Amino acid sequence: MAIESVVIDRDSRKASISWPQGNPQYNVRFIVTSTEVLDGVESLGYPVDPNTGTRVPEPGDSFENIGNDTNRNMVAKSISVSQISGTVWAYDVTYAPLQLGLDGGTTNQPGETQPKTKDGDTPKDWTEVGPDINVQMVQRSRPAEKGAYIGKQKFLLEPFKLLFFNHISKLHFKLGWDPQNFAEPVQGGGLTTELANGQPIVNSAHKAFDPPVEVDYTRMLLTVTRFHQDFPTNLLIFQDCVNKSPFRFNINGFQMAVPAFSVKVQGITGSAQWQNKRRFWRVDYVCEVDLYRGWRIDILDRGKTQLVRNNQTGFYEDQLILDDKGHPINEPALLNGEGTPARESATQSNPNGAYLRYAVYPERDFKPLRFDDPNP
Repeated sequence: MAIESVVIDRDSRKASISWPQGNPQYNVRFIVTSTEVLDGVESLGYPVDPNTGTRVPEPGDSFENIGNDTNRNMVAKSISVSQISGTVWAYDVTYAPLQLGLDGGTTNQPGETQPKTKDGDTPKDWTEVGPDINVQMVQRSRPAEKGAYIGKQKFLLEPFKLLFFNHISKLHFKLGWDPQNFAEPVQGGGLTTELANGQPIVNSAHKAFDPPVEVDYTRMLLTVTRFHQDFPTNLLIFQDCVNKSPFRFNINGFQMAVPAFSVKVQGITGSAQWQNKRRFWRVDYVCEVDLYRGWRIDILDRGKTQLVRNNQTGFYEDQLILDDKGHPINEPALLNGEGTPARESATQSNPNGAYLRYAVYPERDFKPLRFDDPNP
């Protein structure tokens, strides 16, 4: 295979501009002649004229020396090849603004698809572009673990009587906790579900509902996009991890402080991009922010057995929990967090029931992820 010539077809050049973005697009045809009729696209590659040096650009190459025209903010975005005759081929090249892999993404003003530097200028190189962020809301549901007991709603047996809501009755006249006026959040900026007056959600016999009550709520889905020279494989250890300390998102004008254990990295993905034959990576960090419950779980402590100390051996042994008639209970009873039935230790100041809190995802310091750094 040998290239005989590469010339620009001066009669087929086109240009267009889109509205309202104002992004131009250039179309240039290169006529390539080879010496072998059997040459195909794979053999030809990106040809260079052996005499004049005119060359067919590769994707990502700048719009340079096309006649008298040069615009280094325009790059080759697509190349279409067709055979005109046995050894003559047409390479149709489309040039468009340098978008650094952020195709279709709005970064500064409505209608703009071109990323900007921190100063609002059009970047000449990917290293000048800071991170971007996309904010979405997603609906989730989960079992309601805690709640503020408000009162009882009873049916009256008298004719023509309506339902009434009794804010005075305790959940159980001896063992229950007092009714509350509203669900009171914990002061200090913690997770919204950390209720100061929250208690286990149980029936009036102090048994958990089965199936549990479900609640729906909203999580934030944040996608932080940043450019890297190479794919940051060293940061993959953060995938499926939760922040162990508070921090602040500070990306492209989006600022939000988040408490510990509320942000989970759902995925780190990337794609290779090219600019002037230089490869770089667009990397997306997908985070799900749960300000309602966080990413630790609370499990209602209950069971059919209890721990009882053997006075002879000094060891604690499993024993069945018995009802008032001495029979093993049929349903799990609330435990007090120490292996014994909650009803036996209930007081006015120490209501029945306890939760066991578990961290099920690795918890790390998110500082290496630079979510608080708006710089490139």
